Amino acid sequence: MTDRLDTLERIVADLAREVGALRAVVERLEADRRPSHRASTDGRTEPTRVPDPLAIAPEAEIPAVIPLGGGVYSEPITPSAPGPSASMAAEPERRAYDRRSGPGRRSIDFESLIGRYGTLALASLTILLGVGAFLGWAIQQGKIGPGMRVFLGALAAGALAGVGWRLRARGSVRFGSVLLALALALVHVDAWGAGPYLRLVPSPVALAIAAAASVALAALAWRWDEESLFSVGVGGALVAPFVTSSESGSVPALLLYGYIVLASGLAALKGRAWRAAATVSALGCWLYTAAAVASLESGAGTLARDLPAVFALAVAWTALLLARGPWGGRVARSGLVALAGALIAQVPDRAPATDLVLLASLGTVSAYAVVQAGEASRRWLLFTAAVLPITLGAVAVASVRDAPSARALVAFGWTAVAAFAAIAQPGVRGTHTMVAGLTSAAALLFALENRPVASCVALFAHAAAFSLLLRRARRRAIGVPIGFDLVVATPWTFDLLSERIAYDYTPFLTRASLAGLVMAAAWFVVSWNASRVEYDNGKGGRLETRTTLRLAGAVLTFLWGHVELARAYSSDMSTFLLIFYYATVGVAAIFIGRRRNIGALRNVGLALAILAALKAIGEASSLAIGIRVGSYLLAGLYLLAVAYWYRDRALASES
Repeated sequence: MTDRLDTLERIVADLAREVGALRAVVERLEADRRPSHRASTDGRTEPTRVPDPLAIAPEAEIPAVIPLGGGVYSEPITPSAPGPSASMAAEPERRAYDRRSGPGRRSIDFESLIGRYGTLALASLTILLGVGAFLGWAIQQGKIGPGMRVFLGALAAGALAGVGWRLRARGSVRFGSVLLALALALVHVDAWGAGPYLRLVPSPVALAIAAAASVALAALAWRWDEESLFSVGVGGALVAPFVTSSESGSVPALLLYGYIVLASGLAALKGRAWRAAATVSALGCWLYTAAAVASLESGAGTLARDLPAVFALAVAWTALLLARGPWGGRVARSGLVALAGALIAQVPDRAPATDLVLLASLGTVSAYAVVQAGEASRRWLLFTAAVLPITLGAVAVASVRDAPSARALVAFGWTAVAAFAAIAQPGVRGTHTMVAGLTSAAALLFALENRPVASCVALFAHAAAFSLLLRRARRRAIGVPIGFDLVVATPWTFDLLSERIAYDYTPFLTRASLAGLVMAAAWFVVSWNASRVEYDNGKGGRLETRTTLRLAGAVLTFLWGHVELARAYSSDMSTFLLIFYYATVGVAAIFIGRRRNIGALRNVGLALAILAALKAIGEASSLAIGIRVGSYLLAGLYLLAVAYWYRDRALASES
């Protein structure tokens, strides 16, 4: 009996301990499930839900382990009802479903689209058809005169505007805005009918009415902060002259009116991210510039012909000073594009023209001002800082095409401006240096026109100098003018070498040979610097690229020597000189490759030595006896030296 009581007491004590342990576990789980707090973005604290570890599998069996009398009894426990843990586990699934079916990812509701927009379009069309049919019948019957037509049009526009205003006041903002825009369109059409078509009022009066309606709508849109209405108002004001004025309108008046409308719109754009409004302003600048250029007469004076370009420049600077922000920069770039187009259209008929050079230089400075203002996005940076200045520089050069010295002076001027911009704008220094390199190369070509050898020498020296700048500035864009110099001057130099009379020149001592010598030196300098440059991002080229660049100078130098000797003195002598050249270069390449452990260079040298021997065997048999013997002996001696070197290499590797 005593033993049983002792056993029972031990079991009860064990149960008490296990119950205490289970209670501690439950309390810890409940503490973990309590919401902790984290700071929100506005300074308040928000509860953060901690996932329930039991909610991973809410319907799974949870084993309960209870020791009984030194043994272990395990029994599965299944939750009878889904508690908080189960509901939390199901929450992610419901959230995923809500994301798929929520308002953010709604399927296309064709019924709403047709009911909201389709019916509105059809209603407008049927109403216009009905009004048009009635007016057509009334006009044919003589019941409505010109004055009554204009009055009915104004009455319809006023009615639509009143209904639109009323609907906006009652909460139908979008529908009311559509009616206001439709009313504005009717005002423009009615003004055109009252002005140039029916001539009931002077065209300037009709233009003023249409512009006033557009400006009023734009002012309301600016007050209500509605981009669409603003765009309709400004766009309507810009289009008004083309539907209310006759073809004999004044170009200065047209440009003045367009500038006033655009300047007002750009001032309203300040601080507003209105993409559509900026697009309307840019298109308006292009439209007015193109219309002014097309309206210019052949006998117009210089000032009249410069008005379209002046207008585009004024719009660009107004966008920079008034609108600012990203959209101001976008309109400014559009104005400079319009400027370039206006100048390009006039160059063929007006060159030489100093005023075009001045306008092009102002446009270039304006492009750099856009970059300085920080308006050029990364995507448009190359266009604003490089394409526009180079295009305007080409226009300026073409404007003085009859004077080579003047063209060189203009190109050097563009180089100076680009160099100053590179100093003033360190973040865009690589792009500005690229422009300076291209324009300075063009200036050298203009200054040395009709002097091919001097031009090639100047371009190669230019490339070598910019390769030094590339290694120091570490901007990839600087490689563009270097590549331009080499691509232009290298084929040009080989053409000069090939133009010499065959077997009637002394190799390496002609004027073309001077260009070849500078070419070889420039390629060595460029390949050396390009293979060792570390770019501004801390990275250089791959090992294969660096090796290719390092060998480029040697390859071009070898080709130059081959061209020099290929047609020197006589056929027999040139063959002997080529054999000697191949063998000498091959042995030298093997020697350098052995000293610096460059396997590729050793392979090239071995190939050249073998080629020299094959050339001696294949071509020397027809040569004079002295040259033939000399060729054989020369190739053989060189090959013996190569064989000895490789024998020594083999013995060293075996040992």
